[in-house]
Amino acid sequence: MKIFLDTNVLIKYIYFNDRTISDILEYSTLNWNDTVICTDEYCLIELVNVLHKKRCRVRKEWEYAVKCIDMLLDFNNVKIIVNSQKTAYEYKTRDPKDDRILSSAVDNKVDVLLTEDKDLLEYKSSPITITTPANFVSQLWK
Repeated sequence: MKIFLDTNVLIKYIYFNDRTISDILEYSTLNWNDTVICTDEYCLIELVNVLHKKRCRVRKEWEYAVKCIDMLLDFNNVKIIVNSQKTAYEYKTRDPKDDRILSSAVDNKVDVLLTEDKDLLEYKSSPITITTPANFVSQLWK
């Protein structure tokens, strides 16, 4: 299974120590042959920009955020997708920024896109599953 993490999910993991994301990472570690967690370079750039602009005003906070990103990337089954250079996207959501994320996930044949973004969650024409981390985790342990 290939699981794509949107920027807002990464922020939730770093800033709010979200147990749901920890559960997903734990699941992927236990099922390392079958599970890959991924995000793309666009999401990482957006993550750094958000942390820098809005959240990390104090040096200690910035150092903590960088440590969290490093820890996430240290997992063997976490992969960073290099985005294609295309500028036109097949999928059109209400927010054009989401078009890039959805296209990246689809182009890289992920099974599920985890997000808290309402525009993506309400998008009905996606060829992949789009759900919240909490909904995903509730299905994992069934």
